[in-house]
Amino acid sequence: MKKRVCAFLAGAFLALSVVVSPVFAADTTTVTFANGITFAVPNDLLKYVNENKAQIDAALVANNVTQSQVDSVQTKILNAYDELASKDKIKNPYTAATGWIDDFGKVLADVMPNAQMQGGVYADALISYNQFGENKGKNAPYKKFAVGLNSGISKLDIGDFVDATEELSLDFGKKIPRTLVMPVATVDGRVCGFSLPLDIGFNCSFIDTSMIPFARKTFESNSASYYNFGGDIRYAFIANRGSHHLTVSALGGAAYTKIKVDIDQSAADVMFDLNTINLYFGSQVSARFHEIVPFAGVRIGFSNSSIEWSVSNIDWAHILGTSSDTNIANAVKWNILPKKFGGKYTSSFSDGVRPQIFGGVGFDIARLTATISGSYDITSYIPSGAFSLRMLF
Repeated sequence: MKKRVCAFLAGAFLALSVVVSPVFAADTTTVTFANGITFAVPNDLLKYVNENKAQIDAALVANNVTQSQVDSVQTKILNAYDELASKDKIKNPYTAATGWIDDFGKVLADVMPNAQMQGGVYADALISYNQFGENKGKNAPYKKFAVGLNSGISKLDIGDFVDATEELSLDFGKKIPRTLVMPVATVDGRVCGFSLPLDIGFNCSFIDTSMIPFARKTFESNSASYYNFGGDIRYAFIANRGSHHLTVSALGGAAYTKIKVDIDQSAADVMFDLNTINLYFGSQVSARFHEIVPFAGVRIGFSNSSIEWSVSNIDWAHILGTSSDTNIANAVKWNILPKKFGGKYTSSFSDGVRPQIFGGVGFDIARLTATISGSYDITSYIPSGAFSLRMLF
């Protein structure tokens, strides 16, 4: 991300101290603060001002601020805000800037559960299939344990963000793609050997863009990290039936994911912090054709997500395109221009219901098994894919 992204995110708040002006096109509401000091605040920013009124009151009282001092600060800031409205055609900068952050957080809340469910997918609906059923002990050795690596991607749609940047006439120096992919790397294992036709799987994953060369180039001075821990259990109610070893299992699992994105630039820093718990249930069917194992299934996930974001370390002089002076310093000191701001988005399990179809094919070579799989979230329209390589023992 270029530094103007963060500059605009913070700069969207610069109008919070605007006074009535005949050239200002936005609707305003006059708010009275401590000592009778008044501000005619654009309605676009009214919610923010009301939420922080006590903090502004305290700062004005503590610094014995007068209306004339405020007017001096407002005049300087008003000129910059009017330029946004007239030159750049930005009518609601606060709404636009915070809106795309919230939209991006909601996109992450949709993508993460889909990425979670890419881990732990095995072609065989029960890795110990030949211990049970009518073909018990035939055609293939009995397996008790599997371990390996899984890599996956999920579609990450940032179209709302791109639309916002185009509407706001922001120039990033290069065209932003509307679709990106969220990569996931997982270490997983599965164990069976019980008297019942079931197996238990576990998986964990970690990715840090600062450790990946192509990601470092893409993110430049910014970074993203991803952590996932999960597990599932499968019970085969049809096991090893017929010449193709048809196996059908029911499954249930859970996963926890934490993702953090930091955008660090000279004008301001932006941070996203997402935590997701995902519970999922489903069914899988597989068959065997010598060394080839096609499979398919359905799952439904229930996710609970919490997303926090913040903008900090704001350089207001840089944002306003002016040198630092007393007016700018006072605006920050009085909390008229915020030192830091942010928001939070949460969704409950009932909000995050995600039905998904999945399938693929596995290839067995001695103790080595490779699996290509894909899935599709039919409510959020998110495709995902994965490739795994595992050893069976």
